[in-house]
Amino acid sequence: MKYLFALSFLLTLSITTFCQNSDLTYLVRKPKSTTTNTPLLLLMHGYGSNEKDLFSFSKNIPDEYLVVSIQAPYTLGNDRYAWFRMDFSNGKRTRNLDDVAKSSDMIIKFIDELREDYEFDKNHVILSGFSQGGIMSYTVALTHPDRVYGIGVLSGFILDNTEITDSKSIQDLKVFISHGTQDPVISIAEAQQSKKKIESLGITPEYHEYQAKHEINQAMFTDYLKWLQQVK
Repeated sequence: MKYLFALSFLLTLSITTFCQNSDLTYLVRKPKSTTTNTPLLLLMHGYGSNEKDLFSFSKNIPDEYLVVSIQAPYTLGNDRYAWFRMDFSNGKRTRNLDDVAKSSDMIIKFIDELREDYEFDKNHVILSGFSQGGIMSYTVALTHPDRVYGIGVLSGFILDNTEITDSKSIQDLKVFISHGTQDPVISIAEAQQSKKKIESLGITPEYHEYQAKHEINQAMFTDYLKWLQQVK
């Protein structure tokens, strides 16, 4: 996975690592400006990465946001983690769906625990993720739409087994989708199918395709930032 931005950052007074009171490790960028209803942005990395990855974007996120980048719970190797494990032994990509369900529950629990340490608007929680993180954004939002205001899906898709709620609140979900037309990991067809599924639920997503592979490039990130600015 390639990113346009260097994955380097400084841990200052406004950026802290927490491991307590949660099953998940995470990094925080506190809001740079004070508002009465602080929006929360949760960032979730892709397969084999870690919480430092998307956190490199935090310096560009609109100042009003409380930005939290989460490390996935399943260890793959040295500083490599996943939201759900995958088996490639039979030549196919087999996803551990039990992991998906457990990670989804952990994310909901994490949001509740985060309120013990930070003030933010519980009605303005946005989940964003790349690849597996995008899949988890879809999963949590479509199964718990009452807990999520919006999702930013960067090169992800909706799992077939997702038990989508019939709650009317799902139609209020704000959705941003970006995907590379040459993505060899998650095909553009899967992104397009997910868009159709979202639209069938009465949601009008902001959808973008780019001449790109499995990555976040400048054009993708610029469009994503514009969307965050609009829905904050």
